[in-house]
Amino acid sequence: ALGQLDVAGTAVTSAGLAHLRACTKLANLDLQDTRVAALAECKAARQIFMGGTPLTDAGLAAAGECPRLTSLH
Repeated sequence: ALGQLDVAGTAVTSAGLAHLRACTKLANLDLQDTRVAALAECKAARQIFMGGTPLTDAGLAAAGECPRLTSLH
């Protein structure tokens, strides 16, 4: 099972994260310098790195849907 994913500096978007729904063991996710603006699809993540992303207020509010999230950088 996928436990860590680093897509920093890639062209991944919020829509692309929809494909991670089935990754229930994904604990660490590095989205730095990507085009991700929402976190709703990262429900299993415990730690997410978001530096340099266009994270919006609405996208940040979606972090409330991530029950395991303990760190947002």
